[in-house]
Amino acid sequence: MQSQAPVQLTNVPPPPTCSPGNLFTGADCQDRINLYNQAKQQRHQQDIIKNLQEQMQADATVALRAKSAAHTQGLQQGAGIGVGASLILFGVIYAVRRLTRSFTITNTKKPQARAASA
Repeated sequence: MQSQAPVQLTNVPPPPTCSPGNLFTGADCQDRINLYNQAKQQRHQQDIIKNLQEQMQADATVALRAKSAAHTQGLQQGAGIGVGASLILFGVIYAVRRLTRSFTITNTKKPQARAASA
């Protein structure tokens, strides 16, 4: 993951204290109010973007940890299944050898004499 440089947030100036309805400072005051509102809106958008970036980073971290945990769990289950299957196989081999050790094949039929063909 690449770490990004922190976002430079816009400084919001203090709200203007003038009155736009004043005859002598009306246009200048309105300009200051417009600049203030613009800076406030820009800062609000930057805050939203910053929050989204932090949330995305947190989500990515959680997803990575969940993936790692699932991988580890899968390896543990696979190892357990492999050990269990090996034990069963060794048990079957042991039982078969034990049974075949005392097992003998005997021929109960007596050999018949073959008749000579003429």
